Amino acid sequence: MALTKLLRHEPDTPRSAYALLPRRVTTAIVTSLALVAALGWAYTIRQADSMAGMGAGLGQVGGGMTMGMATALFLAMWAAMMIAMMAPTVAPVVLAYRATLPEQDRGVGPTAAFALGFLIVWAATGVAALVPYRLVVGLPASAADSRWLPTLAGAMLVAVGAFQYTPWKVRCLRMCRMPRRSVSDLATGGGVRVP
Repeated sequence: MALTKLLRHEPDTPRSAYALLPRRVTTAIVTSLALVAALGWAYTIRQADSMAGMGAGLGQVGGGMTMGMATALFLAMWAAMMIAMMAPTVAPVVLAYRATLPEQDRGVGPTAAFALGFLIVWAATGVAALVPYRLVVGLPASAADSRWLPTLAGAMLVAVGAFQYTPWKVRCLRMCRMPRRSVSDLATGGGVRVP
């Protein structure tokens, strides 16, 4: 489907992306993403059950494990959680991407690679979560009674809350709500510009 035809459908909402392709193709893509999400949820639930005996509290995170949580295990758990949450929400963008492909390139491979790329990026954000985990896991149990820890936690919440009002957040949210425009910008080299 040409980019002009892709953009002709109005309004550009996540829901409208479901009408871009034949129903059987849309069903196959959405079902595949739902199955991947279900696998992520199954792994996440299994991991949560196995962590039931771990200590609670900031100073005891991971303390009940027989060994320190290895980086690979942490990232596997993080990836499973991200896939469980993000696989279903990426469907409109994957559908819009598939609609932009020339007819000869509309096989499973390019579409799966595009979806996998999204999920890999989301899973890679676990590296950013690994650093604070490594810092917190080494804290003694008495750290929960200190003054600096609640202050740091509060400052982090304020920073995250303030981010919600930045032009960058508004732009990113607008692009997430316009899957066809996002894909056409990527296809034409427009990309997501930060104001």
